[in-house]
Amino acid sequence: MPATKHGNQKQRLPFYRCSGSQVRTTRHLTRLFKKFFNISSKRLRPQSHSGRLGNLGQTYKNYFMKIISWNCCMAFRKKMGPILKKKPDLLIIQECEPLDKFDFDSFSKKPTSQHWCGYKDGKKGVAIFSFGKYSFRVHDLYSEDFSIVVPIILSDGSEEYNIIAVWTLDTKVKGGHYVDQIWRAIDYYDSHITTSRTILIGDFNSNVIFDKKTKESSHGNMVIKLAKKGIVSAYHEKHKQKQGTERHPTFYLYRHQDKPYHLDHCFISGDMLSRLKKVEIGKYDDWSALSDHSPLTITFS
Repeated sequence: MPATKHGNQKQRLPFYRCSGSQVRTTRHLTRLFKKFFNISSKRLRPQSHSGRLGNLGQTYKNYFMKIISWNCCMAFRKKMGPILKKKPDLLIIQECEPLDKFDFDSFSKKPTSQHWCGYKDGKKGVAIFSFGKYSFRVHDLYSEDFSIVVPIILSDGSEEYNIIAVWTLDTKVKGGHYVDQIWRAIDYYDSHITTSRTILIGDFNSNVIFDKKTKESSHGNMVIKLAKKGIVSAYHEKHKQKQGTERHPTFYLYRHQDKPYHLDHCFISGDMLSRLKKVEIGKYDDWSALSDHSPLTITFS
């Protein structure tokens, strides 16, 4: 700090007088303000991204939308505890049993909406749950031709989102391989896959490492097809990864840690990319006892 004309005397910072106290920094002023009104710093945080504030006595927190997809490897009713602890707003579960097997009183937080679409054997399918201020309805476009690729409209009360919950199977018939199903579903649900508030998420069971160069309906071509609509992979964008070189596996063959693959994906429109905060994949040690897949968690502001 420079000396003043009085020699070695240090120049004093400007201060505010408040009830006889000298406050030389903004930090001191903030502390005094909180002490005077008897409020904590937690109560000064905004409640949501909208930035609206109410009375000073109300507690505020940042708000995020969290979507989780997990192939639970059957018997979800016995495994729901760990995934519900992550507090999803929208939860998509592949290989899930029908909802009549559930005791919803056992949910730590009751779903606001729930839906199940099963594979032809009726024993397993895709279950979708929403929580809190979120609710959803299945889109009128839904076709049983793509029974476990499910389009829904998710609402938070003010905005709606186009979601496609994905699970692909190898049906052992022509045109029924994993990526073939989502390829055809993307064409069928084309009007639902828009450039705004669109998310495709789930167990695709596909990766470019399995692509055949002569096949049109490949994973790589699917990525290109979605990119032409402004839809990109949340994981690859957030973690700066190239298709086929992913550092974070979502699947372990036979639950063996030395047989990792990245088969679960989330594709999002450009406006959702600007809101993307986190893309997390569960660790092997935390989830391998429950399933051969790890949960994929996507968090938006």
